Amino acid sequence: MPTLYKPILTEADSIWSTPAEAISDWVSANRDVILARLNFDEEHGRLGEADGKFDEQIKRAQDEVLGEISGVLALGAAQAAEPKTGVTIATLERIKKHPSAAQDYTLPGFAEWLLASHYQRGDEDTGTYFPDVMGFVPNDFHGTIQIPREESILKAASAAIDDLSQGRRAGRPSSEATRIVGEGLRGIYLRYNDKITRRSETSCRHGDYIQVEAGPFFDFVSAAAAESPARATFTSCDCRIDCAPEPLPNFSHKSSLPSQPWQ
Repeated sequence: MPTLYKPILTEADSIWSTPAEAISDWVSANRDVILARLNFDEEHGRLGEADGKFDEQIKRAQDEVLGEISGVLALGAAQAAEPKTGVTIATLERIKKHPSAAQDYTLPGFAEWLLASHYQRGDEDTGTYFPDVMGFVPNDFHGTIQIPREESILKAASAAIDDLSQGRRAGRPSSEATRIVGEGLRGIYLRYNDKITRRSETSCRHGDYIQVEAGPFFDFVSAAAAESPARATFTSCDCRIDCAPEPLPNFSHKSSLPSQPWQ
Protein backbone atom coordinates (compact mmCIF):
# COMPACT_ATOMS: atom_id res chain seq x y z
CA MET A 1 0.00 0.00 0.00
CA PRO A 2 1.48 3.38 -0.97
CA THR A 3 2.28 5.84 1.79
CA LEU A 4 -0.15 8.74 2.12
CA TYR A 5 1.62 12.01 2.88
CA LYS A 6 0.03 15.06 4.47
CA PRO A 7 0.73 18.45 2.92
CA ILE A 8 2.45 21.20 4.90
CA LEU A 9 0.58 24.46 4.55
CA THR A 10 2.36 26.75 7.01
CA GLU A 11 5.99 27.52 7.78
CA ALA A 12 7.51 25.39 10.56
CA ASP A 13 9.78 26.77 13.28
CA SER A 14 13.45 26.80 12.38
CA ILE A 15 15.61 24.04 13.84
CA TRP A 16 18.35 26.65 14.31
CA SER A 17 16.49 28.46 17.09
CA THR A 18 15.10 26.66 20.14
CA PRO A 19 15.85 23.04 19.07
CA ALA A 20 19.51 23.81 18.34
CA GLU A 21 19.88 25.53 21.70
CA ALA A 22 18.28 22.52 23.44
CA ILE A 23 20.74 20.18 21.71
CA SER A 24 23.70 22.31 22.81
CA ASP A 25 22.40 22.51 26.39
CA TRP A 26 21.92 18.73 26.52
CA VAL A 27 25.42 17.99 25.22
CA SER A 28 26.89 20.40 27.77
CA ALA A 29 24.91 18.84 30.63
CA ASN A 30 26.17 15.37 29.64
CA ARG A 31 29.73 16.43 28.88
CA ASP A 32 31.39 14.07 31.35
CA VAL A 33 29.98 10.83 29.93
CA ILE A 34 30.38 12.01 26.32
CA LEU A 35 34.02 12.96 26.81
CA ALA A 36 34.73 9.74 28.71
CA ARG A 37 33.37 7.58 25.87
CA LEU A 38 35.34 9.65 23.38
CA ASN A 39 38.56 8.93 25.34
CA PHE A 40 39.14 12.66 25.45
CA ASP A 41 41.29 12.50 28.59
CA GLU A 42 43.75 10.12 26.96
CA GLU A 43 44.60 12.85 24.45
CA HIS A 44 44.39 16.01 26.56
CA GLY A 45 44.76 14.88 30.16
CA ARG A 46 42.36 15.28 33.09
CA LEU A 47 41.30 18.42 34.85
CA GLY A 48 43.26 18.85 38.07
CA GLU A 49 46.33 16.96 36.95
CA ALA A 50 49.71 18.72 37.27
CA ASP A 51 48.19 20.90 39.99
CA GLY A 52 45.67 22.23 37.47
CA LYS A 53 48.36 23.94 35.41
CA PHE A 54 46.70 22.93 32.13
CA ASP A 55 43.06 23.14 33.21
CA GLU A 56 42.35 26.22 31.09
CA GLN A 57 43.65 24.57 27.91
CA ILE A 58 41.83 21.31 28.68
CA LYS A 59 38.55 23.13 29.35
CA ARG A 60 38.91 25.05 26.09
CA ALA A 61 39.51 21.83 24.16
CA GLN A 62 36.50 20.22 25.86
CA ASP A 63 34.24 23.11 24.88
CA GLU A 64 35.50 23.01 21.30
CA VAL A 65 34.82 19.31 20.75
CA LEU A 66 31.45 19.47 22.53
CA GLY A 67 30.50 22.43 20.36
CA GLU A 68 31.47 20.41 17.29
CA ILE A 69 29.31 17.50 18.45
CA SER A 70 26.39 19.86 19.04
CA GLY A 71 26.85 21.26 15.54
CA VAL A 72 26.80 17.79 13.96
CA LEU A 73 23.59 16.90 15.80
CA ALA A 74 21.92 20.21 14.95
CA LEU A 75 22.87 19.89 11.27
CA GLY A 76 21.50 16.35 11.19
CA ALA A 77 18.32 17.46 12.92
CA ALA A 78 17.90 20.31 10.42
CA GLN A 79 18.27 17.86 7.54
CA ALA A 80 15.80 15.45 9.15
CA ALA A 81 13.28 18.28 9.47
CA GLU A 82 13.37 18.91 5.71
CA PRO A 83 10.11 17.65 4.15
CA LYS A 84 10.27 14.34 2.34
CA THR A 85 9.64 14.26 -1.38
CA GLY A 86 6.24 12.70 -0.77
CA VAL A 87 5.28 15.50 1.61
CA THR A 88 6.52 18.11 -0.85
CA ILE A 89 4.49 16.61 -3.69
CA ALA A 90 1.40 16.37 -1.45
CA THR A 91 1.83 20.07 -0.62
CA LEU A 92 2.12 20.99 -4.29
CA GLU A 93 -0.93 18.86 -5.12
CA ARG A 94 -2.88 20.80 -2.49
CA ILE A 95 -1.70 24.07 -4.03
CA LYS A 96 -2.89 22.86 -7.45
CA LYS A 97 -6.37 22.39 -5.97
CA HIS A 98 -6.23 25.74 -4.18
CA PRO A 99 -3.86 27.97 -6.21
CA SER A 100 -5.20 31.10 -4.50
CA ALA A 101 -3.24 30.01 -1.42
CA ALA A 102 -0.08 31.27 -3.13
CA GLN A 103 -1.58 34.75 -3.41
CA ASP A 104 -1.60 35.23 0.37
CA TYR A 105 2.17 34.62 0.78
CA THR A 106 1.62 32.24 3.70
CA LEU A 107 2.95 29.03 2.13
CA PRO A 108 5.99 27.29 3.65
CA GLY A 109 9.29 28.45 2.21
CA PHE A 110 10.16 25.18 0.44
CA ALA A 111 6.87 25.32 -1.50
CA GLU A 112 7.39 28.96 -2.48
CA TRP A 113 10.92 28.25 -3.75
CA LEU A 114 9.72 25.34 -5.87
CA LEU A 115 6.86 27.35 -7.31
CA ALA A 116 9.10 30.37 -7.94
CA SER A 117 11.65 28.41 -9.96
CA HIS A 118 8.89 27.14 -12.32
CA TYR A 119 6.72 30.26 -12.34
CA GLN A 120 5.87 32.16 -15.53
CA ARG A 121 3.63 35.12 -16.16
CA GLY A 122 3.60 34.28 -19.85
CA ASP A 123 6.20 32.90 -22.26
CA GLU A 124 9.33 34.27 -20.52
CA ASP A 125 11.95 32.00 -18.97
CA THR A 126 10.79 30.21 -15.86
CA GLY A 127 11.67 31.98 -12.64
CA THR A 128 12.10 35.40 -14.27
CA TYR A 129 9.42 36.94 -12.08
CA PHE A 130 9.99 34.81 -9.00
CA PRO A 131 9.23 37.78 -6.65
CA ASP A 132 5.57 37.38 -7.61
CA VAL A 133 5.57 34.10 -5.69
CA MET A 134 8.01 35.02 -2.92
CA GLY A 135 6.26 38.26 -2.06
CA PHE A 136 9.37 40.47 -1.85
CA VAL A 137 11.50 42.43 -4.29
CA PRO A 138 15.28 41.78 -4.10
CA ASN A 139 17.72 44.62 -4.72
CA ASP A 140 18.81 43.34 -8.14
CA PHE A 141 15.26 42.86 -9.46
CA HIS A 142 14.31 45.68 -11.83
CA GLY A 143 10.71 44.76 -12.52
CA THR A 144 7.53 45.26 -10.54
CA ILE A 145 5.86 42.64 -8.41
CA GLN A 146 2.40 41.30 -9.32
CA ILE A 147 -0.02 39.04 -7.53
CA PRO A 148 0.41 35.70 -9.33
CA ARG A 149 -2.52 34.50 -11.39
CA GLU A 150 -4.08 31.20 -10.31
CA GLU A 151 -3.44 29.58 -13.70
CA SER A 152 0.26 30.48 -13.43
CA ILE A 153 0.46 28.95 -9.95
CA LEU A 154 -1.28 25.78 -11.13
CA LYS A 155 1.16 25.48 -14.06
CA ALA A 156 4.19 26.04 -11.78
CA ALA A 157 2.96 23.49 -9.25
CA SER A 158 2.43 20.89 -11.99
CA ALA A 159 5.93 21.47 -13.39
CA ALA A 160 7.49 21.20 -9.93
CA ILE A 161 5.65 17.92 -9.28
CA ASP A 162 6.87 16.52 -12.59
CA ASP A 163 10.49 17.38 -11.72
CA LEU A 164 10.25 15.82 -8.26
CA SER A 165 8.50 12.69 -9.55
CA GLN A 166 11.25 11.99 -12.08
CA GLY A 167 13.84 11.64 -9.34
CA ARG A 168 11.81 9.33 -7.08
CA ARG A 169 12.65 5.67 -6.59
CA ALA A 170 10.67 2.81 -5.16
CA GLY A 171 11.36 1.81 -1.55
CA ARG A 172 12.42 3.65 1.55
CA PRO A 173 14.60 6.68 0.71
CA SER A 174 18.05 6.88 2.25
CA SER A 175 18.43 9.31 5.12
CA GLU A 176 20.77 12.23 4.58
CA ALA A 177 20.41 13.08 8.28
CA THR A 178 21.73 9.63 9.17
CA ARG A 179 24.76 10.14 6.95
CA ILE A 180 25.50 13.58 8.40
CA VAL A 181 25.36 12.42 12.02
CA GLY A 182 27.08 9.09 11.42
CA GLU A 183 30.00 10.52 9.46
CA GLY A 184 30.29 13.62 11.64
CA LEU A 185 30.51 11.71 14.91
CA ARG A 186 32.73 9.09 13.33
CA GLY A 187 35.24 11.73 12.24
CA ILE A 188 35.36 13.18 15.75
CA TYR A 189 35.77 9.74 17.32
CA LEU A 190 38.69 8.82 15.07
CA ARG A 191 40.61 11.88 16.18
CA TYR A 192 40.84 10.33 19.64
CA ASN A 193 40.89 6.63 18.74
CA ASP A 194 42.98 4.65 16.26
CA LYS A 195 40.08 2.74 14.75
CA ILE A 196 36.46 1.74 15.12
CA THR A 197 35.81 -1.81 16.27
CA ARG A 198 32.39 -3.33 16.41
CA ARG A 199 30.73 -6.51 17.51
CA SER A 200 27.31 -8.07 17.12
CA GLU A 201 24.99 -8.45 20.10
CA THR A 202 21.48 -9.78 20.58
CA SER A 203 18.85 -7.17 21.40
CA CYS A 204 15.07 -6.92 21.47
CA ARG A 205 12.99 -4.51 19.41
CA HIS A 206 9.21 -4.50 19.35
CA GLY A 207 9.17 -7.92 20.97
CA ASP A 208 11.50 -9.51 18.43
CA TYR A 209 15.09 -10.59 18.99
CA ILE A 210 17.49 -8.92 16.58
CA GLN A 211 21.24 -8.59 16.07
CA VAL A 212 22.65 -5.13 16.67
CA GLU A 213 26.15 -3.73 16.40
CA ALA A 214 27.96 -2.62 19.54
CA GLY A 215 31.37 -1.43 20.69
CA PRO A 216 33.14 1.66 22.02
CA PHE A 217 32.17 3.84 19.07
CA PHE A 218 28.54 2.90 19.41
CA ASP A 219 28.73 3.71 23.12
CA PHE A 220 30.03 7.16 22.20
CA VAL A 221 27.24 7.74 19.66
CA SER A 222 24.68 6.60 22.22
CA ALA A 223 26.07 9.04 24.80
CA ALA A 224 26.16 11.91 22.31
CA ALA A 225 22.91 11.41 20.43
CA ALA A 226 20.62 8.62 21.60
CA GLU A 227 18.85 10.60 24.32
CA SER A 228 19.50 14.15 23.13
CA PRO A 229 16.76 16.50 21.87
CA ALA A 230 18.04 15.74 18.36
CA ARG A 231 16.66 12.22 18.76
CA ALA A 232 13.12 13.58 18.96
CA THR A 233 13.62 15.38 15.66
CA PHE A 234 14.94 12.25 13.95
CA THR A 235 12.10 10.15 15.37
CA SER A 236 9.38 12.59 14.39
CA CYS A 237 10.79 12.72 10.87
CA ASP A 238 11.01 8.91 10.62
CA CYS A 239 14.81 8.86 10.54
CA ARG A 240 17.13 6.52 12.42
CA ILE A 241 20.46 7.51 13.87
CA ASP A 242 22.70 4.77 12.54
CA CYS A 243 25.89 4.62 14.53
CA ALA A 244 28.02 3.64 11.57
CA PRO A 245 26.33 3.96 8.19
CA GLU A 246 27.90 1.93 5.43
CA PRO A 247 30.44 1.90 4.00
CA LEU A 248 32.28 1.93 7.31
CA PRO A 249 35.73 0.74 6.10
CA ASN A 250 36.32 4.03 4.28
CA PHE A 251 36.62 5.83 7.62
CA SER A 252 37.45 3.09 10.09
CA HIS A 253 41.04 4.21 10.73
CA LYS A 254 42.64 7.57 11.42
CA SER A 255 44.81 7.25 8.31
CA SER A 256 41.75 7.02 6.07
CA LEU A 257 40.06 10.19 7.28
CA PRO A 258 39.65 12.84 4.57
CA SER A 259 41.92 15.84 4.98
CA GLN A 260 40.36 18.98 6.40
CA PRO A 261 40.09 21.98 4.05
CA TRP A 262 42.29 24.08 6.31
CA GLN A 263 45.14 21.54 6.30
